Amino acid sequence: MTGRPVPPLAVEAAMLRLGATADEAPRETVYSYATRNPRGPRRRSFTDTPGEHVFIDENTADALAAVVQERLRDFAARLQTVKRTLTPHYFTGLLRPHYPLPNGGQ
Repeated sequence: MTGRPVPPLAVEAAMLRLGATADEAPRETVYSYATRNPRGPRRRSFTDTPGEHVFIDENTADALAAVVQERLRDFAARLQTVKRTLTPHYFTGLLRPHYPLPNGGQ
């Protein structure tokens, strides 16, 4: 902030540019309000009521992200096992012919 008043149209134009750059709505949404709202003194709140804090705190994005991360680690480990175990010759010469997949009409 410069301490000088900013014309509302200039603020709106800047917010629209930022929203377009971030590919998001240029204002608070349920997604950004709940998932990007920190605990403590930096928390943004409209009413500062217990109900609003429950709304902010009880989102599951972090828990779901942790599950996805765990499953991706498991997937990567299993893929490494397949990569170490199956040679290209085995896959293309012995396994692949048992399930032919058309590609480009062939």
